[in-house]
Amino acid sequence: MYILLTIFTIAVTIEYWILIKKIFLQKWFQWFIGIIALIVYKFSETYANHFINNFVGIDPAFLPTASLVLSGIYLPYSWLLSISAFLTIFIFINWFFIPLEKNTDNKKLGNWKYMARFFGLMVVLIIVQKSIVFFQDEKSIFGDMSKQVILSTEYFKKSQCDNFSQFELSADIGRGYISIFNTNTQKFRTEKCIIKN
Repeated sequence: MYILLTIFTIAVTIEYWILIKKIFLQKWFQWFIGIIALIVYKFSETYANHFINNFVGIDPAFLPTASLVLSGIYLPYSWLLSISAFLTIFIFINWFFIPLEKNTDNKKLGNWKYMARFFGLMVVLIIVQKSIVFFQDEKSIFGDMSKQVILSTEYFKKSQCDNFSQFELSADIGRGYISIFNTNTQKFRTEKCIIKN
């Protein structure tokens, strides 16, 4: 069963890639992809900012480097969502409303063709769904990596402020305040910066 589903999935991907490639050569579709790319980046940036806010507890605007880096890291996830949504809509439109493939008599598989396509599409969607769960789980490897990106790009051991210990990291968030991360308790707090004498 696993081998059959794998074959169906590969077949669906190859079959629809040929059709999508023809559409991709159209000028209107290239403009459409450009607009989608901008929306996908904005979605990625928004998702990154939500992650920063949930993890640190402050406005992501105070941590611009982490926001920029995480936006780039979340781009594959955002593209995965958009491509899977587009592929699903495209396939259902092709099946039920506007068939884009030519009818040829030399390749007749009957209902097996549609069943194979259905199983292939279902496997693709299951893989996408599992990937989404992996990306959204803050306790996954990806979530841990995202947390490490925030700490390594914005939080440092040395600062001009004197009100944090050797087991803590600080980030300057402007207006005389710092965000402090305690490596022992794994918690954040915000304090007024006390300048070293």
